[in-house]
Amino acid sequence: MNRSEALRLIDQYTARILSTLARWKRRVKKVTRYTPFATQALATDLSDDLAHDAEDFFTVAFLLGLGFTTLPPTGHQIVNRYLALNRGFLSHRLVPYTTHLLARDPLNLSPLDHRVSLYSQPVWALIGEGSGQRARSYDLQGQDYQVIWHLDDLVDHCATCPPKARTYPSWNDFLLHCGGPPGSLEADDDCGPGCRCWLEVTPSNPVLRAALMSSSPTSPLRYVR
Repeated sequence: MNRSEALRLIDQYTARILSTLARWKRRVKKVTRYTPFATQALATDLSDDLAHDAEDFFTVAFLLGLGFTTLPPTGHQIVNRYLALNRGFLSHRLVPYTTHLLARDPLNLSPLDHRVSLYSQPVWALIGEGSGQRARSYDLQGQDYQVIWHLDDLVDHCATCPPKARTYPSWNDFLLHCGGPPGSLEADDDCGPGCRCWLEVTPSNPVLRAALMSSSPTSPLRYVR
């Protein structure tokens, strides 16, 4: 995982969804009557727009963790699962909340800014899922590797992440002790989806590891529209 590119992807996705929110707010101002039907339709429109943004970014996040530019079949399944979870959060949490704000005061929608920015968080977990797929590819090749949980040195840490910060001899061993990648639901850490710890999946052989570090694969960020 290229951590600097991962952080850049998070920034790009956050900027995209906040831009989507700003465009939606401009549409709201053009509405003349905020009937229950109109507020529900507006809230659903925002949900649909944000779901479309996720479709653009979630695959790129997985590829960034994977380190390749082609998504394997199991990768499609994982990305689709995260997209479905995201759509569920948008439909069952954001839509009712947005409908409530519109009914209360359609000219004061600033509480949505922070709320919407939080929807960038699944991208981090998907990068970790991509790292897991890289580990599985090593398993299929019979290649020895290690999974390293790195603490983010830029933040204060919750109680559950520091004990996980060590090296694991396989992805299965990692899952046994950690549940899932940082920021995922399966990891069940106190810091939740806002976790910024990160994974490194690398060959155990120092020669192969050095060769991997010196290579410059095509960044999947170039596929972000």
